[in-house]
Amino acid sequence: MPTPLEKVIPLAEERPKAVLSLSPSWTPVFSGETVTLTCSIQGESTSDWIYSWFKGQQQVYPRHQDWSNSNEYRLQSVQEDSSVVYGCRGRRADDVFSERPKAAVTLTPASRNIFRGESVTLRCEIPEWTDTDWDYSWYLKRISNSHVASSQDQEYRISSAADGDSGEYTCRGRQRATTQSSQTSDGIRLTVSERPKAVLSLSPSWTPVFSGETVTLTCSIQGESTSDWIYRWFKGQQQVYPHQGWRYSNGLRLQSLQEDQSGDYSCRGRRTEDAKDSHQSDDVTLTVSTRPTATLTVEPRSPVFTGETVTLKCVIESLSGWVYIWYKDRDNKVVFEGDTFTLKEVTESHNSKYWCKGERKERPTSSQISGETTVKVQASKPKLTLNPGHQLLTGDSDSDIDTQTSDPVVQTDGNSYSIISVQVSDGGQYWCRAGRGDPVYHTQYSDEVEIKVTERPEATVSFKSSWTEFFSGEKVSLRCDIKSGESSDWEYSWFRDGVYKPEKEHEINPSQSGNYTCKGQRKRDKTESEESVAVGITVSSEKAQAVLGSLSQMWLTEGDSVTLSCEVRGSTTGWRFHWYKTAPYSPGYSLQLVSDSISGAGGSYTLSPAALRHTGVYVCRAERGEPAYHTEFSQPQPLWVTGVSPPASVIIHSNWTQIFTYESLSLSCGVQGNSTGLRWFTGRGGESKCPTDWRSETGSTCTIRSAASSDSGVYWCQSESGEQSNPVNITVHTGDVILESPAHPVTEGDPLTLRCRYRYKPSNISADFYRDGTLLQTSTTGEMTIPAVSESHEGVYMCRNPEKGESPESCVT
Repeated sequence: MPTPLEKVIPLAEERPKAVLSLSPSWTPVFSGETVTLTCSIQGESTSDWIYSWFKGQQQVYPRHQDWSNSNEYRLQSVQEDSSVVYGCRGRRADDVFSERPKAAVTLTPASRNIFRGESVTLRCEIPEWTDTDWDYSWYLKRISNSHVASSQDQEYRISSAADGDSGEYTCRGRQRATTQSSQTSDGIRLTVSERPKAVLSLSPSWTPVFSGETVTLTCSIQGESTSDWIYRWFKGQQQVYPHQGWRYSNGLRLQSLQEDQSGDYSCRGRRTEDAKDSHQSDDVTLTVSTRPTATLTVEPRSPVFTGETVTLKCVIESLSGWVYIWYKDRDNKVVFEGDTFTLKEVTESHNSKYWCKGERKERPTSSQISGETTVKVQASKPKLTLNPGHQLLTGDSDSDIDTQTSDPVVQTDGNSYSIISVQVSDGGQYWCRAGRGDPVYHTQYSDEVEIKVTERPEATVSFKSSWTEFFSGEKVSLRCDIKSGESSDWEYSWFRDGVYKPEKEHEINPSQSGNYTCKGQRKRDKTESEESVAVGITVSSEKAQAVLGSLSQMWLTEGDSVTLSCEVRGSTTGWRFHWYKTAPYSPGYSLQLVSDSISGAGGSYTLSPAALRHTGVYVCRAERGEPAYHTEFSQPQPLWVTGVSPPASVIIHSNWTQIFTYESLSLSCGVQGNSTGLRWFTGRGGESKCPTDWRSETGSTCTIRSAASSDSGVYWCQSESGEQSNPVNITVHTGDVILESPAHPVTEGDPLTLRCRYRYKPSNISADFYRDGTLLQTSTTGEMTIPAVSESHEGVYMCRNPEKGESPESCVT
């Protein structure tokens, strides 16, 4: 215990006590009355003392000074709120002395039972004294020893309580002015303990809980009385009961449970004394399951025959320990208990509906009832049915049961006998009977049925076209025929590489190459034919391309014959060919169908005899099928025809067919009869009037001041009335050597001079002259002369200088 304080002022006699009296002395005092409080000091003269009056701990008289010389305090017109405890104190006027005040300890929060880790504040108060007049000392009495607390403040704070903070706390004050100490306060005992944990239990404890059942969740606080706490329950993280606040009962009853109430439940408590919470309990898992359904099986299945034994079994898969109850015809009267219900030597009186359910001895819940099963007892003989029918095709499958002969065809465990891939030899009369049980119970024999088996018809795929290789975008038509003597209608299925394809006729693309088959299905009985032999279809990835055969020569003389040939690259079957020529006297490079090839002229087109009008550029195109599938146009093929006396002529002012680039080129068109409306044409395409990129036109003359290699080509002209000139092949050469040769055919017997010209001065150079690739002669002057030409001199000429280069080829006719 703390060491007791000595009295600061020794006393020669016992300290007198103040006595307070009330006048008048009746009780109760009514509001509005007047009373007098008289303070007397035992054994002392009234005049030797001064006085103070208190209401509770607060001095109420005198108000503006500490003491009064009068020992009376008069209360007039008292009110109800004056009903409190009054006290007084006296001080000897000549030698003031009073008893030491006693310290008092207060606690915030007020609970003396605190949990580990909590905070609490103790405050030391000296009644009737100002707090600032004192210094304070704190004392802690533990079970084994006394300890002076370290705090010298009026408040002593425990911020995180531990077991060592348990004990009895006291305090006292020491007056700063006189160093006198108050009396030590009464002790306040603090108890520090671990926060208790809630424990949640489930009753009844069986699992799973079935929907419709009732359970109770009980929340207990370890080591605590149930009545000292209030409670709340949680499902997961959400408070579920009560929805707000706390519940005084520690049991939560959940009735008529549903599956959505499954989950993890927990609880927590709060002490009513100080509103302190316990730790939350561990989770308790509540699993609510649908009541299981009983399953009923019957052996053998209905219909059964009189005299047989029927076994009914009731099974519930979930849990064990079920008691099975049997009912009949929806009558709630129990007809049997047990999982197996046996009906022996059944008669038609057993024709009924049976059902069952399961019950459990330890709880009132039963399973859901099973489905009904009907036991049908009959005495008639079995009926033999045939599937798919009486008439079958070889390869079909058929079903029957047993025969009436002493040696059955087959015995089966099921009620069907399958003949896989029937043959013609399987046709005939069939009948059956059935047997089951041990010993075996046999039915009567069935009536006979007849099976007729015929050969399965074959399907055949054929093309509507005579070709089997196709191009992208071309239409293919396939036909499926069933070789059958019957007039039955058939439905057809198509397959590509074994995969069903619903398409009919359609345009195909390269991805549709493959092997195509078909088969038929008879409409009346769905019987299928044999699948056809596969027919291969190859689809090119490109559109069909027409190709013109090369000609040995493109330059002809009137009266010659020439044949143009056309073919389709990679294909030879079923094509019809059409021939086209650039349309003369046309505003553009358009194609015109040759009149005598409209109906299809095969793969060749012959011009015999050739005429000036046949000069032009030719292309071909092929088609086949219905509607027609067209190839791409062939490459162009120019054909140049010259005449002896054409009605028009092209005049080259240089008189040569070869010129150098950047030289001037002038062409004139001379037409008999001075026809107007001239048109120029080139092998590059038809031109209106003078070619648009030429620089000037004067009358029938077109002039280009600076020729380019792109101006090379075959030129001819034509009047509005149709007069056409010979074609002239003009070459604009970028090299340094050209061959000057006549632009028009040379008359037999006339002389012919060829000159090899150099671009720069001097233009005469030595040269080697060639015809059709053969060296004719070498000239130091660059000229070669034939005194009298003949047909043997026709050919392609060129010249070459070893240092300067060689000329382009030029044709002489």
